Amino acid sequence: TTAYHCTCPTTLLPISIWLERREGEKRRKEKRRKDKSREKMDQIKLVEDAVKHFIAHPSDLLKEITPGRAAAGLAVYLGLKTVVGRMRASRHYRQVDLPEVEGQHWLYGAIPLIKEHGGEIFKAMEAFFDKYGNLFKMSFFGRPVVVVANVEALREIMVKSDFPKGSNYGNLHPLLGRGVVFIDGEEWKFHRKAINPGFGSIALKTLQPTFAKLTAKLVKVWTSHLQSSSMIDFSDAMTKLTLDIIAETGFSYPLNALD
Repeated sequence: TTAYHCTCPTTLLPISIWLERREGEKRRKEKRRKDKSREKMDQIKLVEDAVKHFIAHPSDLLKEITPGRAAAGLAVYLGLKTVVGRMRASRHYRQVDLPEVEGQHWLYGAIPLIKEHGGEIFKAMEAFFDKYGNLFKMSFFGRPVVVVANVEALREIMVKSDFPKGSNYGNLHPLLGRGVVFIDGEEWKFHRKAINPGFGSIALKTLQPTFAKLTAKLVKVWTSHLQSSSMIDFSDAMTKLTLDIIAETGFSYPLNALD
């Protein structure tokens, strides 16, 4: 007689009990699955009801969003976006083989160096150009940038190619729209082609008298100013000249910002 020894625990149970337990486990798993599905559907319905309610009663949404909650949410969003953006930008920044401004702060970047020049960024940039040339890299508050003052490079970036504008320009779309300055890709090419005739030689010749008149006005203002002072705020004067030119050529309105 051959004896068989089996250590399988199910052989020690009546088959009916084993089947009952197995079916019970199946029922419990199915119940848990249905409960999770029902809970998920309830959450979806809750969100849908909330959206429908706030669409019908938008003023109630403002009651729910307190200044504290809004500020906290905005701070978290901007913080995460900034950290991720800095990490991505820093990776590319290290790969750019260009001279880098020395002595930058680990957090503020070149800001302390600009303060050494009286806080005037143009004076600081002039010093940087003398030391590093017309193409170098630096950072502002952890945001890496490449400073370009090379004529050929600027022509390639601004005129010849569809140069990526970066995420900062995209963030301005809700405020300033999708003009040629703030867009990329095929959309940029379409707008660029549409406005090109307005900046051709024929169109610019018609604007030349206005340019000459306002430039002569600026020279007159500077001449008068130098009689009482030896200093001229060049940046302020050029800003006002630009405003006058845009207002008069684009809107036929004499803004008289130079006065």
